[in-house]
This record gives sequence, structure tokens and C-alpha cells, in this order.
Amino acid sequence: MTAPTAKCFLRRFVLAAQGINEVSHKSCKALISLQKSNIVALFETMLKIILGIN
Repeated sequence: MTAPTAKCFLRRFVLAAQGINEVSHKSCKALISLQKSNIVALFETMLKIILGIN
């Protein structure tokens, strides 16, 4: 197998970078939604404590 040409290398590099960006973007979206659900659960718990609801 020969070494890839500069054009081939750059194309592969860009495709890999785009894939990494997509994965991290999806991970960030999942993390944000998880944080939102945690905030909602926290407020629900605080309201129950304040109102004395078990």
C-alpha cells in the first residue's frame, strides 16, 4: 500500500474532523437535555419540600 496523496489525506482528515464534530454536537445536545431534566427534577423536589408534600 502506498502513502496517500496530499489531496486524499486532506479529504480523509476533513471527513474525520466532521465526524468528530457531529459526535460532540450530539453529545452536547444530550448533555443539555439531561441538565434540563435535572433542573426540573430539582425544582419539583424543592417545591415538595417547601409545600410539605411527600
